[in-house]
Amino acid sequence: MRFLFILLSLAFLAVPSMAVDDWASCQSALENVKSQSSRAVDAASEAENAAGTLNEARDDLRDCRTYPDVYDLMGDHCRSKQWDVDSAKSSLDSAQEEVQSQLRRLRSALADAAFQCEFDLSVPQPLSTAPRPTQCERLRALRGQLSQQLISDYCRTLMSVEQCKACLRFPGESDH
Repeated sequence: MRFLFILLSLAFLAVPSMAVDDWASCQSALENVKSQSSRAVDAASEAENAAGTLNEARDDLRDCRTYPDVYDLMGDHCRSKQWDVDSAKSSLDSAQEEVQSQLRRLRSALADAAFQCEFDLSVPQPLSTAPRPTQCERLRALRGQLSQQLISDYCRTLMSVEQCKACLRFPGESDH
């Protein structure tokens, strides 16, 4: 099913012909996108780890407050556990800021690649959020590119069977 969505997503993207004058600049810009993307992935991973650490610290604090005889090992009325939560929250905030910074750098690298490679990287509105008439129009535009069954199956992920029949109106289908 994931393959279906990828295939349909690609079908909705217009692919203009490329007339790149400087392939070395295009390649360099794409290498930069790759590098920035990797950094953004690493930052997101760090943020995920920081979020997990914060959740664990919150659980420890809750346990300490609920069962101090068992969990307040420092005998400080769970202040050390609260400090762990505060520290983890600070780390998560920093990690989130780093993700945002890396995403801004990635967006800049993408814009540079679009310019250097003379390619429009704008993405159309997702079909699932488009108004129904637009959905129908874009689905009907796939006729001849994808099988009727594939288009129908994808349509049913967006709307009811009856709505799909009315929307698609494949040639040779009767309305009974």
